[in-house]
Amino acid sequence: MTVGKPIFVAAALVAVELVAPAYGVSADVPFRGALVGTAATPGRVTLTRRGRPVVSLKAGRYTILVTDTAPRSGFVLARPNGTEIVVTTMAFVGKRSITLKLTPGRWSFHGALGALHDLTVVP
Repeated sequence: MTVGKPIFVAAALVAVELVAPAYGVSADVPFRGALVGTAATPGRVTLTRRGRPVVSLKAGRYTILVTDTAPRSGFVLARPNGTEIVVTTMAFVGKRSITLKLTPGRWSFHGALGALHDLTVVP
């Protein structure tokens, strides 16, 4: 029954298109790779790429995989305009990934109780 497969694929593509814009993801923006975030003790968060701390990135799409091991931590990204993207909440423990478009500007990330860490995104 190959007749049903194109419908399933088309439905899946429509679902992806409906969800992706929520985080500003677009197919015309280049995918730049994966980032790894951790949220350990309350307030202690890290963000790395290829094992090195991230302080500057090129603009584009990134997948961020966060491992949260502390029930009172959390991992939050802040856009240059100040709006926040909560990747994990204080109560969450486990792994969560998100794909989003990082636009040029001064981004930051932080835990629920910790200091801000700056992240510069360049064109």
